[in-house]
Amino acid sequence: MMKAVGKKGRRRVGLVFLAFLLCLSTPSYGAVTTTVSSGIALDRLEWTIGSSSSFPISELVFESTIWQTTFNTQWSSDSSRWFVEGTAGFGSVLSGSVVDSDFSLPSMKGLSSRSESDIGGHNSLLFAIESGYRIWTTDRWVVSLVSGFTWTQVRYQIKNGEQTFPPGGSDLSGLNSEYRARWYGPNIGFRWNTDLRPLPLFFFLEGRFWPLIQYSGKGTWNLRTDFEQDPSFTQKDDNGYGGDVTATLRYPITNHWVVEGGWTGRFLRTSNGTDRTFFSNGTEGTVTLLDVSQDTHWFRLGLQYLW
Repeated sequence: MMKAVGKKGRRRVGLVFLAFLLCLSTPSYGAVTTTVSSGIALDRLEWTIGSSSSFPISELVFESTIWQTTFNTQWSSDSSRWFVEGTAGFGSVLSGSVVDSDFSLPSMKGLSSRSESDIGGHNSLLFAIESGYRIWTTDRWVVSLVSGFTWTQVRYQIKNGEQTFPPGGSDLSGLNSEYRARWYGPNIGFRWNTDLRPLPLFFFLEGRFWPLIQYSGKGTWNLRTDFEQDPSFTQKDDNGYGGDVTATLRYPITNHWVVEGGWTGRFLRTSNGTDRTFFSNGTEGTVTLLDVSQDTHWFRLGLQYLW
């Protein structure tokens, strides 16, 4: 489990990383590579709200399967240690489930209601820009420091609800709601790649720390007539942190074409934010957004072209 870092410390680190990124310039010449990757992402998002961490009153757990595709372009040069790249991605939410639990006693005890629903669609988005510097190069290894900024979002369409506790509870047959989760912030990390001689393969390992994440959530609950619609509630927090790890295996099939396969894990956290509910009579109420976590595992295949 990731260990929390002080908010002020993460802010300082984030500012240093952004300054590092802004100091870099795109090479005016050199190699350009374009990579298209696609595959299945398994995603789990959880959040709780309540008066304190020991007394959450509500917990939602979203589990979904997403078909994710990304487009990456990198500029680099043999005459310079610097490189710059950008990534854009989109995904289609194929399926999933939502469990919504409410509690009347501390420590998530005294279950007062629970409903289960299907995730019936919507999408994910990803945008990232990154610069790197090759700090160590041998005839087989290259180690680089990288710094960048990432923006990611997922939207869930929630349908086919059923109240499982207490039995014979609310009718959720007309459920057609939505929730959107968005994370963004600077990151810093490393990239290591090596050949696997005598095999004609190359292995890449990357890791990044996100020291200062902004989180925002927005929900529309259509069966709550006492709620406003679009949005029914919003969630905000600027105290997040997280990280990601990527492992990739590449096989050159010609001088220009490379096939690859890999895995990316992304783990994001935040706590002590604000959940604001908007009521249909024009009033609003706030409660503490106790914590949010999102874990994503993306298994992919890709094709790269060297221009």
